[in-house]
Amino acid sequence: TSSPSTPPSAKPSSMGSLDPTLSQSPTLLPSSSPSSDPSSPPSTSSPSTPPSAEPSSIGSLDPTLSQSPTPLPSSHPSSSPTNNPSGSPTGTPSASPTSQPSSLPSFAPSSSPSSSPSNSSPSTSPSVKPSIVGSIDPTSSPQPSLAPTFDPSGHPSVFPTATPTIRPSASPSENPSGYPTSQPSIAPNAMPTSHPSQFPSVLPTLVPSVQPTALLTISQFPSSFPSTGPPTVCNGLTLSQRETEILNILLNISPLDEILDPQTSQGMAFDWLINEDPLQVCPSDVLDVEQRYILAVVYFSTNGDNWSNCNRLSAPLLQPCNSPSTRYLSVSDVCTWYLNACNNGKILTRVQIDENNLIGTIPNEIVSLAFLEILDLDGNLNIQGTIPMEIGILDRLFALDLDENMLSGTLPDSIYDATSLVNLDLNDNQLEGTLSTKIGRLERLNLVQLYDNKFSGPLPTELGSLPLLSFLMLQDNMFTDQIPSEIGLLQELEILHLQRNQLTGSIPRQLGVEAGVSPLLRSVMLNDNDLTGSIPTEIGTVTTITRLTVNDNNLTGRIPTEIGLNTGLDRFFANANLLTGAIPSELGLLTSLTRLFLHFNDLTGAVPTELCELRQGNLQILSVDCGGANPQVSCPTGCCTCFAR
Repeated sequence: TSSPSTPPSAKPSSMGSLDPTLSQSPTLLPSSSPSSDPSSPPSTSSPSTPPSAEPSSIGSLDPTLSQSPTPLPSSHPSSSPTNNPSGSPTGTPSASPTSQPSSLPSFAPSSSPSSSPSNSSPSTSPSVKPSIVGSIDPTSSPQPSLAPTFDPSGHPSVFPTATPTIRPSASPSENPSGYPTSQPSIAPNAMPTSHPSQFPSVLPTLVPSVQPTALLTISQFPSSFPSTGPPTVCNGLTLSQRETEILNILLNISPLDEILDPQTSQGMAFDWLINEDPLQVCPSDVLDVEQRYILAVVYFSTNGDNWSNCNRLSAPLLQPCNSPSTRYLSVSDVCTWYLNACNNGKILTRVQIDENNLIGTIPNEIVSLAFLEILDLDGNLNIQGTIPMEIGILDRLFALDLDENMLSGTLPDSIYDATSLVNLDLNDNQLEGTLSTKIGRLERLNLVQLYDNKFSGPLPTELGSLPLLSFLMLQDNMFTDQIPSEIGLLQELEILHLQRNQLTGSIPRQLGVEAGVSPLLRSVMLNDNDLTGSIPTEIGTVTTITRLTVNDNNLTGRIPTEIGLNTGLDRFFANANLLTGAIPSELGLLTSLTRLFLHFNDLTGAVPTELCELRQGNLQILSVDCGGANPQVSCPTGCCTCFAR
């Protein structure tokens, strides 16, 4: 009953010692009953066959061989699991799972899951992480699980799940889910979803959806892990956010009502950019957003599906194209579409869709291509409407080529602000109005081609202040008043075509070289006007002229003998005037002449022999008033085509 013996007994005592043995080695045989207190150090050999009444402070090296557990749990887990579960959970999980589940859950999860789920009721609180195998019954927790249950809960979640449930809930959730369920719920949501459901609900929603329902593609199998939210694009933007940000960019180009109207070209271009564009540009790519939208507006404004070349792949009738990348509205960069061109920064500098059966109008959005240098839509025949009013803000534009269409209205006043213009090519349209004196601002103009329109009013004298002007073609309009003498001072002028207008006054003598006209002048056509006076003698000194037509006017006086100095002259038409006197023999020096029309005048005398000799060379037609009963001019047989005055 006093202190234990230092060496252990050979056999156990019938009663337990009051104090534990001090021996470093266990007794050879176990006591018939356990000690009141455990040994300070644990046994180092095999454990005792019956368990101790209380746990040891340090776990045994090997598990106990007892078939029944200790009545109280150990303060530390065993290094190996017990064969049977303990009555109460351990404070810390075991390293490996038990072969059978415990009747109560552990306070903390085990490092490896149980081989099979518990068969009783579910836990009151949800697990932090989803189980590999679904619970047989649903949880009673009001919070949703991260992954949906196979069967719906009895009551809806307070907050929506990130992805829809496989089966509908009995009653709707208070807030809509990010995406619709694959099957409709029995009752509608209080608020509509951001995207339409694939199938209609049994009862209508209180507030309509923003977009209509549609039959979308449904996956046959669920994903391995649930989505944490709606799908994202462009570095984390939702589809709705992408659309909104792109819309904000386009508001700098088009009015909101036009963008949102699906019947307008702007609305069709916006829908294509958001939903159909295979490139699916991001709002951060502002240049791509703007350029693809603007060219899509051009496409839809001009009935692009019916173009003769390079219409989009989805067009009802696909037209030829050099390569897939040159098709409009393709996945490729806009710089490669049809005949477009860009600078090194992939900024559009040329939009060229000429002779391609464009039908429609030129949209105002084209002026938002701030670096545009060439706009070429000529030869389409059916582009109607007006030239965009703000065309002049394109301060880099040097070629505006819109001829052979059906454009109407006047020249926008802003066009005179496009000071980089070199070529102004608008012939064969239905344009009207006058040419402004502001045309003098366009000092880089080389070509002004406005013929076959309905322009009227006087020709501005400022045309003569365009130092680089080489081609001035204003025929077949209704211009009036005199030909400005300043035109004769243009040092680069090559072509001067003013025929078939309503011009009056005399032919400026400044069209002669001695008066300062361009030494490059090669074609002067002034016929079919109301010009008076004589043919200037100075014009004969322009030896570069190959074509001179002054017919069908009211010119008087004699034919200048100086005309004979222009040995390169190919055609000289002076018929249908009031010219008098004899035909000068100097015309016989015009060895390059192929056609000479002098009929319907008041000329008299005989046709010079020198002229008839030209008939043996290049001269094909020589017409004079040698016909009728009393011919005014005599001509040898076979030399002239005779008219009766």
